[in-house]
Amino acid sequence: MQIHVISFTQAGFSLSERLKLLLTENEFPCEEISISFGGRIEIGSMKNKSQIEKCSLKRKNISLSDWTKNHFQKGNCLIFVGAAGIAVREIAPFVRDKAADPAVIVIDENGSFVIPILSGHIGGANALSRKIAGLLGASAVITTASDVNNLPAIDEFAAKNALSINDMKKAKDFAAKMLRAGEESPQFSISIYIKNDILNLIPRCVILGIGCKKGKSAEELLSFVRETLKNHN
Repeated sequence: MQIHVISFTQAGFSLSERLKLLLTENEFPCEEISISFGGRIEIGSMKNKSQIEKCSLKRKNISLSDWTKNHFQKGNCLIFVGAAGIAVREIAPFVRDKAADPAVIVIDENGSFVIPILSGHIGGANALSRKIAGLLGASAVITTASDVNNLPAIDEFAAKNALSINDMKKAKDFAAKMLRAGEESPQFSISIYIKNDILNLIPRCVILGIGCKKGKSAEELLSFVRETLKNHN
């Protein structure tokens, strides 16, 4: 995971620096933690002006929309330190579906609340929000139905265990049945076979090897691989 933090005020930027330090000190497993500043620099009031200018989007000559677009990739986490409305407006053009969207989290500039607003389960926003809240002494505001009802989330379970969900609609239906069941303790079965018309969690254990004739292009090989995988689900 790569974590990218954006803030818009001096207080927000200070919180971003603190968060990066805390995650690093606690050896949080991620490839990168970057911090950027998207607000107006008020030179007279900035104690760490040089650091803020170094991270300023204006200095890098990119817009907030470009920053969001550049980092809006599966496996990333975008953290907006500021108003939730800013985050919602910025990510709106890029949101596709829960299987492909990255984790998006909002933190108020005082560090009181940590709110996952996108990809809470598959992208890991809920779990990371709880981690960040613990480090900052903040409250994690979790709103997903399974969490508030203390029920397991099938998509989160799949993500944690490197399992592929065969049908996201079936996963949604499964979650709805779990919520309706409440305390009735619904029964489950485990099968090593992939069955039709039921929810399947498939281990990501396929190994693919290819032989080819001389002169085949990378595009032809990629097309062949995609078609073959699709044909075999």
